Amino acid sequence: MGGKHLINYAKTKDVFAAYKASGYNREFYEAHRDTLVLRSAAKKAFDAYKKENGSDKKLPRISELNVEYAMLLERKKSFYAEYRKTKSEMQDWFVAQKIVQEIHYAG
Repeated sequence: MGGKHLINYAKTKDVFAAYKASGYNREFYEAHRDTLVLRSAAKKAFDAYKKENGSDKKLPRISELNVEYAMLLERKKSFYAEYRKTKSEMQDWFVAQKIVQEIHYAG
């Protein structure tokens, strides 16, 4: 689950409270549709998370997600460095193969 849903849910708290206080007024909903749609999407994501992980599992905190994101970013950087090295080695191999083919056909 992404942090965007946690952030959207928190940002839309007041608008949803006003919508609820309005008795779920249709005009209020239409005036705040974008905000309420974000909240609904966040709620669906939370429900899916709870269904997948158990209803007693707490939602992750933004700080926890940030730590996980930083860790994944470091892994990505490491993997990308390995990828660049392997790609360079493959290119060298293809050049060597091409040279061998040209020598073979020329001889």
